[in-house]
Amino acid sequence: MPKPNGDENRDIEALRHIGCNPELRKQLSSLMLGLREQMGLDKEDMAELLNVSKAYLTRYEGGTGVPSLAVFRRAKLIRRVLNHVITKETQCPDPTTR
Repeated sequence: MPKPNGDENRDIEALRHIGCNPELRKQLSSLMLGLREQMGLDKEDMAELLNVSKAYLTRYEGGTGVPSLAVFRRAKLIRRVLNHVITKETQCPDPTTR
């Protein structure tokens, strides 16, 4: 089995801290819910995107569950892509370059 790289180690460590800290679980649940709302998805669609059941997504968003490393990484990737798209959409073209 390959050794985890630096990003994986940070993600694993983050999930360990989240799992044993109720305040961090609450913050993660807010982030998960915010990501779904920002994308305009219902729970079923977001669960499908993350490849989890709707029940698991409800636990993550409610702060009663901690996602697996794979789900955590998919959510991070979705957030990065979404932020990139939003940044690109909000950049207005320079009218003097026409």
